[in-house]
Amino acid sequence: MREMPLEKYLPWGCLKDRDFCQNRDKNRSYYCNAYKEFFTHSYKWCYRTQAKIQQEKGMTLTPTIKKIRRNDNCPCGSGVKYKKCHGKN
Repeated sequence: MREMPLEKYLPWGCLKDRDFCQNRDKNRSYYCNAYKEFFTHSYKWCYRTQAKIQQEKGMTLTPTIKKIRRNDNCPCGSGVKYKKCHGKN
């Protein structure tokens, strides 16, 4: 089973470090273990679903990068041809 880092799903930090209520249990590791188990389990299913959708639609989520040719305008926006701007070598 593939395990994902918890920080990917909890950018605000681990729940054990946050105060949700005044009278909470001092067993702080419960939050970390529960979230880690949940996201590890759910990631497996989300990844399978994403792969299945991509396969059915025949698409990929990787962007295609347009190749810049020498006589195309430079992508920096200067209006000069690439070979005379950033393509000089």
